[in-house]
Amino acid sequence: MLHIFYGSDSFSLREEFGELKASLDKDGSLAANVVTFTASKTSPQEVIAACDTAPFLGDHRLVVVDGLFSKNGRSRDLDDEDDDEPVVTGGWDALVEYVDDMPETTVLVLMGDDKTKGALLKALRPKAEIHHSKLPDKKAVGGWIQQRARSIGVKLDARAAKELAARVGNDTWRLASELEKLNSFADGEPVGEADVREMVAPSRELPPWDILDPIVEGKGAQALKALRAMLEGRHPLAIAAMIQGAYRRIAVARAMLDSGATGTDIGAGLNVRGFPLEKLVDQASGHTPSAIRSAYARLVQADLDVKRGVFDPELALELLVTDLATSRSRAA
Repeated sequence: MLHIFYGSDSFSLREEFGELKASLDKDGSLAANVVTFTASKTSPQEVIAACDTAPFLGDHRLVVVDGLFSKNGRSRDLDDEDDDEPVVTGGWDALVEYVDDMPETTVLVLMGDDKTKGALLKALRPKAEIHHSKLPDKKAVGGWIQQRARSIGVKLDARAAKELAARVGNDTWRLASELEKLNSFADGEPVGEADVREMVAPSRELPPWDILDPIVEGKGAQALKALRAMLEGRHPLAIAAMIQGAYRRIAVARAMLDSGATGTDIGAGLNVRGFPLEKLVDQASGHTPSAIRSAYARLVQADLDVKRGVFDPELALELLVTDLATSRSRAA
């Protein structure tokens, strides 16, 4: 079976991809049967060979190809999808014929982005299950929030959803994070407009680099100074969520760099442009995967410390910022 994932809403696409993986892993063997390729670093023959390989002690083999539709991939010369007759170049036309004879035990996933189009997509579309997700526009954000809230068990009224949309916009990654935070804060109680105002700071008032830069550069004193300034009128959990979101972007950017993506690819995938993009790429380059995992472990510990009553939110946040900055200082 062939699946194609593309669109501007990378969060929803990642959720759908996770659901697909879960559906294929009924026997718990999928982890040993997943192969991932970056289109710019592989060939159609390598992908086909991986697809032809029988699964190891399991029912399915999952083969993922990322960046095939990107202009930086090997399908860079594809004709526009509006052409009447698709003409596929770069050797990837082999997939068009191959998927009809692909083993039933193989699931082939092609990953794209909001720029995905071209003759290859047009030729493969009739043979694939398409997963296309666009970021919600201004009118649809409220509906997206309500649907996501229901899926994770958050009781959110209409005014609260409207206020959250006004503060965050259509950044689905951050919206999902804020809803998780509100869910923990509410502890099963309905979330109202006042709760959103207390817990979620408007995007325009939260310049993440003000506190993230000194943290990742190992400047503990400067990081604490920025933290104390942010705590004036802002809830500690809102700042913690901002730091978590910043590290998430670093983690995603680092993974993309390791897979051969360019700065332009990262900017498109994370919706970052200009100087913030340059800063993000620089910080991702300076973090090893193990350092990112350690930072995430510390973020999780801080969250648990608050939930278990070990520290109050403000003290837990101060200790978190200190530890993150100190670990970067030691690494440097």
